[in-house]
Amino acid sequence: MMRSVRFGKMGLAALVALLLVLSACSKNNESSSNSSASSSASKSASPSAGSDAGASASASPSADSSLPPVDLTWYYPADSQTALGPVQDAVNKITKEKINATVTLKPIAFGEYNQRMNTIAASGEAFDIAWTSNWLFDYVGNVTKGLFVPLDDLLNQDAADLKASLPDFMWDQVKVGGKIYGVPNYQSVTGREGYIVPKDYADKYGLDVSAIKKFEDIEPFLEKIKQGESGVAPLVMDYNGMFGYFIHTQGISTLPITSNPPIGFYDSDTSMKLFNVYASPEYKHYLEVVHGWYQKGYINKDAPTIKTVDDLAKAGKAAVSYSLSLNPGTETLVSNNRYGGKPIEYVPTTGFVVDGNPGIATVNAIGKNSKNPDRAMMFLNLVNTDKDLYNTLVYGVEGTNYDKIDDKTVKVKQDSGFTNNAWVMGNTFNGYLQEGQAPDTFDVQKKTNEEATPTQSVGFKFDVSPVQTEIANVQSVLDEYLPGLSTGAVDPDKKLPDFLDRLQKAGIDKLMQEAQKQLDAWKATR
Repeated sequence: MMRSVRFGKMGLAALVALLLVLSACSKNNESSSNSSASSSASKSASPSAGSDAGASASASPSADSSLPPVDLTWYYPADSQTALGPVQDAVNKITKEKINATVTLKPIAFGEYNQRMNTIAASGEAFDIAWTSNWLFDYVGNVTKGLFVPLDDLLNQDAADLKASLPDFMWDQVKVGGKIYGVPNYQSVTGREGYIVPKDYADKYGLDVSAIKKFEDIEPFLEKIKQGESGVAPLVMDYNGMFGYFIHTQGISTLPITSNPPIGFYDSDTSMKLFNVYASPEYKHYLEVVHGWYQKGYINKDAPTIKTVDDLAKAGKAAVSYSLSLNPGTETLVSNNRYGGKPIEYVPTTGFVVDGNPGIATVNAIGKNSKNPDRAMMFLNLVNTDKDLYNTLVYGVEGTNYDKIDDKTVKVKQDSGFTNNAWVMGNTFNGYLQEGQAPDTFDVQKKTNEEATPTQSVGFKFDVSPVQTEIANVQSVLDEYLPGLSTGAVDPDKKLPDFLDRLQKAGIDKLMQEAQKQLDAWKATR
């Protein structure tokens, strides 16, 4: 998350949407989940200190009386914050005491975040902090445009605890031109693709998890749900479809150049020769399968137009969903955030993979026009080292938005008017566990981070500046065609040729040539 978008919403998982990350998180429209935002990590991760280093309820001293009061602004993506006021008050009670600062929280819906933040950036509006990533509100591209300030000196001066608390590989990955421009949100940074199935359906219709190796293997199970359940979509999709959520299942890695990345290489190809994934036989096969599913009524009819699947799933109108962040310990989060607390079962189609750049899958950066960059840095230091502040940002107010089960575990109150994705706010390992999560969840996630298999392009960052026009044009074509095609709503025999022709005219070949040039140069330095 992670909704979670590598090919459209981490979170939990994006998931976590979710997932949603789920990361997390991705490719990810997993905005409804506290899981990873991205299916990416570094095999060579070696923390400079434990991820909990310096994290405590009183990590920072009381505010220096010489600090003048300031109000900071923080833009970030979130989909359900109708009761934000009391949470913001609780946050500011902590920050006022610690750094004599208050913050105005400015959540924007995931589906609107990229467009609205690009408008804000183009207008020159001053903001102190903005969330950014390699799949939504492009981190590297925004650095190249000069939108964010370099943080190296600020980290040393105002956030030593934060700097020491994260693994070295996380800081390495947010470097552009040798400088740090954002604070990475440490999380479960691996990915594992597959389906999410409510356990009652799995039991009722005899789901055989071991039989599902490819994305299409779920079809017999969908047919049983269609025949046995009235008013339930056997498979729920949003407008992104699910091609990108099963990309490694199909043996492909993609470069996160745009939302729904159009360029990739085969995982088995050590030369990393790039190709247009939408012109691949894998995508054509995917379209043929999901178009058939759509016609049979397995997929919700409004898939091309909805931006999140959570409402349908929570209402009991949807059964199977999917994620690229089926990470250990996230089942409870996905259950709570996507299925209203119903037990779920993960059906993975890959092992744990490390893809892309975990450090830039979810980042908080300081705006170049901020009038108080030092205080913004102090605030981010607190967010990532003060557990009380972090958990208030994620879970809200105790008794109103959640109840404590014990010192480490909480029960979230559904429909309290406030939810946040943990991987958006800061270091997730400072968070509470949710009811049902194993006590060793964070330890298992950290171990998985270190042991997952990295893809060949881990660490590559694409400089978009030579092809900004082509990227904009290609993205426009993707936005126009993918909702209908990738959800199965339109006939691929009629629309796919037009789609590929428009991509050619938009400049995808030039985009691919530039990406190949940069990828080859990066590969030569490894």
